[in-house]
Amino acid sequence: MATTITCKKVDVGANLARAQHNINGKATTVSSANPSQNGTTRKPSRKAYYLPNDIPEQNRLDLQHQMCKLLLNGRLGLAPVQSPKHVLDVATGTGIWALEYGSTPPTTPPLSLSLKNLTDKHPLQAKNNPQAHVIGTDLFTMQPAATAAPNVSFIRQDVEKEEWKYPHPLDYIHLRYIVSCFDDAQSVLRKAHAALRPGGHIEIFDIVLRPRYAGDKRARALDNWCAAVCAAAAREGRDMQKAEKYKRWLEEIGFVDVVDVELVVPGNAWPEDDRMREIGRHLVQVQPGPLLSLGSYFGPRDLSGVLDGLAPDMLRDMEDESIRLCWPM
Repeated sequence: MATTITCKKVDVGANLARAQHNINGKATTVSSANPSQNGTTRKPSRKAYYLPNDIPEQNRLDLQHQMCKLLLNGRLGLAPVQSPKHVLDVATGTGIWALEYGSTPPTTPPLSLSLKNLTDKHPLQAKNNPQAHVIGTDLFTMQPAATAAPNVSFIRQDVEKEEWKYPHPLDYIHLRYIVSCFDDAQSVLRKAHAALRPGGHIEIFDIVLRPRYAGDKRARALDNWCAAVCAAAAREGRDMQKAEKYKRWLEEIGFVDVVDVELVVPGNAWPEDDRMREIGRHLVQVQPGPLLSLGSYFGPRDLSGVLDGLAPDMLRDMEDESIRLCWPM
């Protein structure tokens, strides 16, 4: 099962919040996107992330954001957060979620005509939070150096390896698509718990790399690709199916009112429903990139030719609308 998780930190008094937030650490303010000549932004020194961060990947991340909003009916999240003052977006990517959650209008990539028609009927503008200070953190400096939102800022930070140092206890922490991030995801969740004020919320939107099907026909090449990549990642200490464990981890750390919402999403445009078909069209554009990148990373290192020649069949499987492919989120 993959998951969208929302929960909150138990409220046991303001003094505890101040004590738990007394954390030392380092964070570097982003002053420039610092692109290189080939469009790839500065990378951290260690291999902490398996995907690229070039311009095509940034465009893919923004399209993925639009797909998530379609899936959530225009909302930026599901947690019942009321008028937050201090918000953290972990693994912010291009910063599009943080910018929209703050006070700026949504920034979107070019939309297909069919998506534009759909959004004209179902506006995706989510409630902004101009009263909130939103911080986006990431390993990469791909966010805009200057924004139209004075309440939104970005820092380059390894939230797993560095301790957290923020000026205020947080009301809301948001994480999305962290499946390929972190050797020790539980340590990140423990830091989140320490940084939240009592009653503050955390939300995780993630995917398990295990395809599902709404019919009998299966995508064999895709199944084999995902199984091989997940096995190779596990040997390097990365659990590509860790979303199934978030609820238990959060409860063990001390979060309360943990809500686990499963969203089963079409993997291509096979549904008859207009909205779900549009989501499927997005997902079939969004999902191949990470799978191919993971294969490129692990294939030469750990898979001894298992993926050789499989990519074309995998891509055909994902586009084949006779295969009722689904991804649980």
